[in-house]
Amino acid sequence: MEFIKRVSVIVLILSFSVLTFGMVNPSPSEETTVKSTIEKFENNDSNTLNNILFKDFSFVKCNNFTKSQTPLTRGEYIDMVKSGKIGAWKSKLNINSVDVQNNTAVAKVELLDTRVKESGFITLLKVDGNWQILSGVYTLESANK
Repeated sequence: MEFIKRVSVIVLILSFSVLTFGMVNPSPSEETTVKSTIEKFENNDSNTLNNILFKDFSFVKCNNFTKSQTPLTRGEYIDMVKSGKIGAWKSKLNINSVDVQNNTAVAKVELLDTRVKESGFITLLKVDGNWQILSGVYTLESANK
């Protein structure tokens, strides 16, 4: 009887561990899908943005050169992409980390070119089975820092 109690406790502990760690660690496909959504966001195609930006999307760019902050709504962001004020130059995207928790995700990213670096965080929300960009906040600074 003592043996059955011990085995039952061990099975219970293992089951709890598997469930707990299984919930915390996203599947590789979820992380890949989040990264793909971020790459689409950074391609700055206004048609694509209409599909991947959450309806209440917001964006803030903190400019270390001018010491200013520029908040943008969804519509303002898309208009700036269309006009070339955002994303008109080639840069290299680095997705440094992605953390997925159920239907939410956050990523730390960098955009680099020869003169400037943009470091930031992107939050995502899974809506109707698709990842959408909820918000972004970037800091613009010299690439030589």
